[in-house]
This record gives sequence, C-alpha cells and structure tokens, in this order.
Amino acid sequence: MYSYVRIYCDANIYLDFLLDRKSPTGEPLGMYAQWIFSYARHCHFYIIISGHVIKEVKRNIHPSRHVYFHKLLEKLEPKLIRVDVTDDDRLRARQIDSFDNFSDALHVVLAVNHGADAIITNNYVDFVQYLPYLGDVRLIKPINIATLLPNP
Repeated sequence: MYSYVRIYCDANIYLDFLLDRKSPTGEPLGMYAQWIFSYARHCHFYIIISGHVIKEVKRNIHPSRHVYFHKLLEKLEPKLIRVDVTDDDRLRARQIDSFDNFSDALHVVLAVNHGADAIITNNYVDFVQYLPYLGDVRLIKPINIATLLPNP
C-alpha cells in the first residue's frame, strides 16, 4: 500500500522541533527534527502518528503552542498515517514493560503493529531494552535519518 519508508517518531521528535531543543552537549535536536519532517514532506517517508504521541506532545508543551503543533500536522497530513491506540495495544505494552516505561513500550507496540520500518527517537538508551520486541523495525537516532533515504 505504501511504497515509501514508514517511520514512527516518538513524542520527543515533535517536541524537539516545536521547542527547538538542543541536547546537553549542544546538538541541534530541533534541526534534526526539522530534517525528518522536511524529508517526509518531500516524499521520502510516511510518518505513523498515534493518538498516544499527540497526547504526549500536548501534555509537554504550553497550550499556547498547540496551534504550532496542529500547523505542523496540517503540513505533514499528506504523509501522515494516523493510528488509534487499542486496548490490545495497551495490554501488549503492559506485558512488555508494566513498571519502568509503559509509554515507550506502547510506542514500540504501535510502531510494530502498524508496519513501521523504523522508530526515530533521541531516547535511544531507553528504547534499547525493547530490541527483542522490534522484529524488523529499526531503532534510529534523528541524526542518522539519512540512512533511511534511498540511494541516489
């Protein structure tokens, strides 16, 4: 159905873009997020987005910034694959990680269940524990997004 790479960005990628965040070492995380969204808009990726991500983003930005988030989603709309979170998704995530980080486990379940080729996250260390559950889904830091681009 989709001929391009499908990526699942965790909430931090959207937050990096909206808040133009930098890492503690000064890496321009906001710029990396901008690259991801630009590549998607220019036909390199489809982005799988869940209600879980949308809630996390809204919970972590001031309500006055919600309009910017909605504008971003409008610009990305032709490249978005919107997915709902089901009770089965929540149950599977709790089976994977019921105590430490249910939220990240839910991202993994959603990415796998909806055919993502990669999860894009700056929280690589937190997600490494879920490698056994990823199957063929790759775990990629935003700075390495170009590894998903087709060869020229």
